[in-house]
Amino acid sequence: MMSEVLTMAEIQSQFDSEWVLVGDPHTDESLQVQSGHVIYHSKDRDEVYRKAIELRPKRFAMLKHCRFRFALSGNPLRVLDASRDGIIELFISPRLLEELEDVLSRKEIRHTA
Repeated sequence: MMSEVLTMAEIQSQFDSEWVLVGDPHTDESLQVQSGHVIYHSKDRDEVYRKAIELRPKRFAMLKHCRFRFALSGNPLRVLDASRDGIIELFISPRLLEELEDVLSRKEIRHTA
């Protein structure tokens, strides 16, 4: 885990086209990550999920950066929009991490990711 706080610009330039697990993310009023500690990164999304399950960080964000633009659309984008609008609140817990671990261990998930 990197100990220094990196800005989004630094994360984007260092980890282009990778999934990034950011610990203790600092966000703006619209919940956009502005900076944080890079805990782990990989081109393989499942590796980053497994690392999150292994480390169980208290506060984190998972980002995918592609050519200076984070790829987010469909239902994930709708969830973020609802959170920004105050319709829902996003949070993580040990139980949710256990559920994520269970889902990722399923045969059909491992073969399609």
